[in-house]
Amino acid sequence: LDFHYGWHGILIEANPHLYGRLAQNRKNVFTANCALVSHDYTGEYIEGFFNNKVPSARPNPNSQEYDWLVYKEYQNAMSGQIKTNHNYNKERFSDDTALLEVPAKTLDSLFKESGLNEADFFSLDVEEYEEEALKGWSPSKYPISYVLVETTENSGATKYITSHNYKIIDKIDSNIL
Repeated sequence: LDFHYGWHGILIEANPHLYGRLAQNRKNVFTANCALVSHDYTGEYIEGFFNNKVPSARPNPNSQEYDWLVYKEYQNAMSGQIKTNHNYNKERFSDDTALLEVPAKTLDSLFKESGLNEADFFSLDVEEYEEEALKGWSPSKYPISYVLVETTENSGATKYITSHNYKIIDKIDSNIL
């Protein structure tokens, strides 16, 4: 969206391996290597499963050589979780070698750091931590035109967004827009 429409925004990635790629490929937007937290979170860092290295190529499930273990490794690298999240997937993230402390920041603090006062689009998929991440954003202070959240219709994240006068305009698979 930044390339094709000239939209402005903030790109956030907690996994340092993925962040390196992000920062390298997105030079015209503000990027941050951190995890989003609520205004109530008091720590400077937060622990999560963010230290998985991403395989060099995305597995193709249609290929003859498809390897489910490589696919699982890819999926885990692409979607870490906050360990203190009461919903974190203990079966999927049972190995603490992927645990890493990353800076904990609110979305408001990233707006301030970036110098932006508003954004065109915000996409949030933080593996069951969406409500906490959204509680670090003040929509009236830092408006975002379109917000895409991977969540369920009756979740705390949905309630937070709609309580700030955002309307659900579409449901796309497991995402609300």
